[in-house]
Amino acid sequence: MAACDRRKRTMADPVAPTVAFWHQVQVPDGDSDTSSQGLNTAEKIEYYSVHAEEYDSEQAEAQFGGPLKAAEALHKYLNGRLDARVLDVAAGTGEVVKLVRRFADYNNIDGLDAAKGMLEVAQQSGLYKELFHMLFTINTGLPHDSYDVVISCGAIGPGHITLDGFQEMLNLLKSGGYVIIVVRRLYTLEYPGYKELSPMLNQWESEGKIKLLEQSIFADFYPGYEGLTIVFKKL
Repeated sequence: MAACDRRKRTMADPVAPTVAFWHQVQVPDGDSDTSSQGLNTAEKIEYYSVHAEEYDSEQAEAQFGGPLKAAEALHKYLNGRLDARVLDVAAGTGEVVKLVRRFADYNNIDGLDAAKGMLEVAQQSGLYKELFHMLFTINTGLPHDSYDVVISCGAIGPGHITLDGFQEMLNLLKSGGYVIIVVRRLYTLEYPGYKELSPMLNQWESEGKIKLLEQSIFADFYPGYEGLTIVFKKL
């Protein structure tokens, strides 16, 4: 087990779903990137919990490239600050943190996920300082202005976090902190509720809230599907 803070980890009580962030949505025909397609949000949470033990091996078999890109971006923007406070939103089993620890011994990372089974697997890794079992809502109850980085991989899409979630990510950041998002690019181009992402971020930048640092397209988020890495800084 990698070195980490060994104080007692906690999982906050789950919170009720909110319409603003977690909503029922069907994956359109032809969208085959996940075996949980067609499920509403509550069903997806249950699916992820039930399949937590085999999730990593399933994603490895599916050649999911998102977590490595997220880990690379996190390492890049942390720039050697091993004790920088990080929140991993929709952390799942902790794959992004496992990968970033290959680059350096980052030791101040919290995780948040709605699927209890996934967090139980993440807890076993010993890589997180705190774990929060909750939906990511407009008010998580976590203290604002408290994180150096908020990162999320694969959680922006149908049945997951909506664009409103970006406001809470911004709230949780310290001034000068970074939001790092890795998403399947198609969602930002074609899906209602997600194709508005770029205009929203551009508006925030024009209002002086953020500085957009990166919108990088990469191949093989899943094989045959492009991914997008988005990074912005809170001003």
